Amino acid sequence: MIYALNYFVGYYEGAAGLGIGDRKDDDAVLAVALDPESFVQVCGIHMQGYGDRMIAWGEELSGLAASLKGTGK
Repeated sequence: MIYALNYFVGYYEGAAGLGIGDRKDDDAVLAVALDPESFVQVCGIHMQGYGDRMIAWGEELSGLAASLKGTGK
């Protein structure tokens, strides 16, 4: 869950151009608190995509490491 939180905090900061603590958005916090399931559905799709990309990248890096191991580098 911490990884998911970090991903979305970073996504928010990048999209908003603000640090997570730079502005208080009480309405947004209340909207999530009152209907968390609707946000879970939307965020879940993005989190799954992120997870899939991390798995693919890890596999690519593992292959690269194996190739380098064979060259003595």
